[in-house]
Amino acid sequence: MPVLAGVPVGIKDVLAMQGTPATAGSLILKGYRPPYDATAVTRLEAAGAVLLGKLNFEKEFRNTQARPEGNETVITAEPKSDNLPYSRVEFTVAPSFEIRRLRMANLDQTTLEFAFEAEKLNPPLANSLFQFQAPAGAEVVNEGGSG
Repeated sequence: MPVLAGVPVGIKDVLAMQGTPATAGSLILKGYRPPYDATAVTRLEAAGAVLLGKLNFEKEFRNTQARPEGNETVITAEPKSDNLPYSRVEFTVAPSFEIRRLRMANLDQTTLEFAFEAEKLNPPLANSLFQFQAPAGAEVVNEGGSG
């Protein structure tokens, strides 16, 4: 099983995700949709991560709503992009602003749910855990170094 199998990951807006707006926070890139994925995105996918989209929540989601649930807050939203495999996300956020639960309603009518407890921030991981495997028949082009 891949090291990040099923782990939900948000991608910073400075990283390219094929077909998804990438502005790096700059108006000069407004409307730019890269025709490729950044190496980091490709490696996250190869490691089994579930890519949620970009981290600029207001730009990437619509119909955002928040409601209290006990001492936590539940935030729901729908993606603006049609290029993502889900139709709705729901985050449960603790008073400390940590995400405690994530639920994704997928386009195929399935639901993925993740619960987070005692999460470690930036744990040390060996680079060998993030190995890219080119699809059969694909040519790997390595420009400018050992990348």
